[in-house]
Amino acid sequence: APPSESLTLTAENVSWMCQVAQAAQLVFPWMDDEQLHNMETSEANAEAQEKEEEEEDWQFHSDAHAHIGKRARMLVENDYWEDGTVVGYLPPEPEEPMALWRVRVDVAKPSTSRAVSSAANERNEDMEEHEIEEALARLV
Repeated sequence: APPSESLTLTAENVSWMCQVAQAAQLVFPWMDDEQLHNMETSEANAEAQEKEEEEEDWQFHSDAHAHIGKRARMLVENDYWEDGTVVGYLPPEPEEPMALWRVRVDVAKPSTSRAVSSAANERNEDMEEHEIEEALARLV
């Protein structure tokens, strides 16, 4: 189904347009790879812009909150533990009265000698106050 906000360039809308373009390429073989590449690049740019806008209010400097730089241990799906480092703080706002803390989860070392991009393996968890307090207390 086409996106409802057809005039707004969001990652979802651009993704939908790329799917249409790929299907159109099958029907209209005159559409060249450069045109398709341009649409895919637009999709990536829209996703990056959405992520940047989402992160605008996050504070990542060490004096933003006392928890930044501390180690935390999180229970994942009631199954296993993961450790990480508090790297960001999102202060409460009138429209979102709950503060959040961002924890960068430790990346497991690959078991093979093959090079693996650390950025591709990087994962963050955003935690509410009661969650971060529990996670920090586990490593005291």
